[in-house]
Amino acid sequence: MSYVRQIIDSEKLSGIIDLPASLEHQIVEVLILPLGADSFAEHQRESVKSAFGCLARYAKPDLTEKEYDAWQNAARDKYDAAR
Repeated sequence: MSYVRQIIDSEKLSGIIDLPASLEHQIVEVLILPLGADSFAEHQRESVKSAFGCLARYAKPDLTEKEYDAWQNAARDKYDAAR
């Protein structure tokens, strides 16, 4: 079985993998191993289900009410001033 092993600064992984706080600002070892076809199909199904909520952590519930009219208000603010 072939694999890739690399020692890397965890800061370079911050935008790719959600690391626990205990691994931040450290040198870490990354192992990349092949995944069997059956496991890959199952992982894809799980990824699709979890993709719907992947941005939920950035949601601001107090602004949800304003989302409905946000585009109309932005267009009005931008183009009404041009008249």
